[in-house]
Amino acid sequence: MLVSFLSIDEIKIPLLVGFAVLKATLVVLYYMHLRYDSRWYALVLIVGVFFALMIGLLLPQMQRAILPLP
Repeated sequence: MLVSFLSIDEIKIPLLVGFAVLKATLVVLYYMHLRYDSRWYALVLIVGVFFALMIGLLLPQMQRAILPLP
């Protein structure tokens, strides 16, 4: 089996991130009533999350380009 070759440390962080994304999605949809609101609010949320992800993914690479490690 392929799963037997994976150690628990290799899948722990992606699994926890997946649970966090699922929980955040449920909170946004139901507690913030975004599921029943206008689609414009969903668009604003998706654009904001997209830019936050891009900054989170690209900022470490930009810092390495500006200040190279010794």
